[in-house]
Amino acid sequence: MRVLVTGLGSFWGSHLAQKLETMPDVEMIVGLDTHEPRLPLERTEFVKADSNYSILDRIVRATEVDTILHTHLIVDSTTLPGRAMHEINVIGTMNLLAARVPALVWPFAQNREQRLRAARLEAMGALQLLRDADLEPSRLAALMDRLLERPGRPETGLDLEGAQATARWIDAWRPAAGGGRAP
Repeated sequence: MRVLVTGLGSFWGSHLAQKLETMPDVEMIVGLDTHEPRLPLERTEFVKADSNYSILDRIVRATEVDTILHTHLIVDSTTLPGRAMHEINVIGTMNLLAARVPALVWPFAQNREQRLRAARLEAMGALQLLRDADLEPSRLAALMDRLLERPGRPETGLDLEGAQATARWIDAWRPAAGGGRAP
């Protein structure tokens, strides 16, 4: 197994990577974060990234990871400004989806919008939602095994370039310098 851990500098990310290092079937561990790991790690390669993980897709392709464990969590939303939360939650998630790797997601129960978005992504085949009962260790391990046995990357048909497409459309219709419309 080749694993990428996002949020390596967090409590959960560092502890998870340390545990993965003890597992003989884990061939490679890459950790991604804006901060250094909190624990000493021997086999984990640390990659410093920006908060929205814009290099995620390149890392996934270059390292050929088959599993991403996304531990970049903001537990207390009052600790960051809204723009930073958007970068981590929305843009970071879009970069995870763009990497097209199998994903198990446990949305915050208190966040209705997040649960609705996750349910839509599950219906499209982009991820699988975890229920509270799925967090029991043996059940979670079985779900992870089944997910890893699926061949290839999920094909969802998601258009993650929507903002860029809209910007191109607006540019095409913006008045030209001479006062007329652009073609």
